[in-house]
Amino acid sequence: MAKVESLNLSRRRFLRAKTHQQSTQFRLPWSISENHFSSHCSRCEQCVSSCETGIIAIDSDGLPFLDFKKGECTFCGACVEACPEPLFDNVRQQPLQGYLNIKETCLAKQQIFCQSCADSCDTQAIGFFYNTAIPEPVVEQSDCTHCGACISVCPTGATELIQRQEPS
Repeated sequence: MAKVESLNLSRRRFLRAKTHQQSTQFRLPWSISENHFSSHCSRCEQCVSSCETGIIAIDSDGLPFLDFKKGECTFCGACVEACPEPLFDNVRQQPLQGYLNIKETCLAKQQIFCQSCADSCDTQAIGFFYNTAIPEPVVEQSDCTHCGACISVCPTGATELIQRQEPS
């Protein structure tokens, strides 16, 4: 039988033609960097079983990520504690680095009353601007914790968290 060599993950991504797009997929809170995470994660899935809200899923490379369509992250730190690898820097102020984007498919932007995202936001980072009869959402990025609470409740999937680009 032929010996199968282990394939470098970055080479695998290249061969799958993954491009450098803005990622809406977040690794676990306080992750050092995508490169460090993908290189050092042992894929033991202990983080998945430790998640109190059940939002940690596994991607096609076997790596855990936060699936905000399932709910929000409470930043409890259980995944960090469960992980046997040095993947985290929990000294940083914000556990996730990104920004909230509300797409044009938002019902309020289509002149249909909806404030589901604001109702789910504990920090009130999403407000509504009354410029017309139907108010439109406005995001105060500095108040957003990137918990993802607004994502699973959006009936049109118009809310998305975009990951900040890592320095090269």
